[in-house]
Amino acid sequence: MRIGNDEQVVGPRGDADPTQFQSGNPYGSSHVVGDGPPGEVILQAARHQARRVVDVAAHLKAGRVA
Repeated sequence: MRIGNDEQVVGPRGDADPTQFQSGNPYGSSHVVGDGPPGEVILQAARHQARRVVDVAAHLKAGRVA
């Protein structure tokens, strides 16, 4: 975890989670609308990323390192 010079927080997306290996996208979850609705793997990857963001934000708010 690091804070950039413009005070943005940059953190890993949690590659240890099996969902991230299934989605196959090294940059995080994504979906092309023209491909129809997102599948369960994409939805799980997005949920995992959302949990990471919420967890890191809670740690930052509490003054702890995530």
